[in-house]
Amino acid sequence: MRTPRELYSKKPLVYNCELTSCPLCAGPLAGLYVSGPKTVQTLAGGLTIAQRPKHCADPACAGHEERWKSARWQQTAPRGCTYGYDVIAQIG
Repeated sequence: MRTPRELYSKKPLVYNCELTSCPLCAGPLAGLYVSGPKTVQTLAGGLTIAQRPKHCADPACAGHEERWKSARWQQTAPRGCTYGYDVIAQIG
C-alpha cells in the first residue's frame, strides 16, 4: 500500500506588499499583520501562502485606512479558490 502524499507544505510562504510608498500621498507605508492564509494546489504541488499587507503611516492621508495587498499573493490563485491559476488554465 502506498503512503499518500502530504497536501500541505510545512512552512507557509508569506508575501509582503511590493509597494514602498503610498500611491496617494507618496509617504511611507507601514507593514501590518499576516493575513489571508490559504492552501493552494498548483502544478508544482501544494502550497500554503499568506500575505502581509501595508497601509499609509500618515493618519491624515486618505489611504491610511486602505490595505495595500501583495500582488504576488493575488496572482497565485483566485480569492476563495484552492486551485492556482496555472491549474485553472491547464483544465480550462
